[in-house]
Amino acid sequence: MMRDDMMKLAKRYPQLLLPIREGERQTEEYQESVLGGKPLEREPDFACPEEIELSACDTPAGRAETVYFGLREDFVHAYRALAYRCEPADIPDSVGAGYIGGLINWEKIHTHRDEYLAAGGTATTAISPPGASACPPRNGRASPSPSANTTS
Repeated sequence: MMRDDMMKLAKRYPQLLLPIREGERQTEEYQESVLGGKPLEREPDFACPEEIELSACDTPAGRAETVYFGLREDFVHAYRALAYRCEPADIPDSVGAGYIGGLINWEKIHTHRDEYLAAGGTATTAISPPGASACPPRNGRASPSPSANTTS
């Protein structure tokens, strides 16, 4: 894959640009980029990025993307970054592929946000702040708390 394609992949999943080390997911940089969508300006730390191939195919369940790593050490780095949140983990030699779900695709989120704003949406409703409910109160009032006693 070309270096531009690797950077496109890293824009979706910024953890690919972060180091693999104990406690990395607790760092401010990890929190801001992986969980908050703040772009990182750095080069990927892969041994051979030109041997990484991104491809996609249509399946009955929808479009699926795959990434092929020409070097085992690049596969292990990416697997640790994505599946283990940039933390060191033993990846047995028997692991040569994996499905990793639940990743935040920041490129897709930013694209949808930009389309929403271009269509006349407002920035204050485009993305809710962390911890805030994205849903407005029902009937103009707050929903009862789950612990509220609703029996008489």
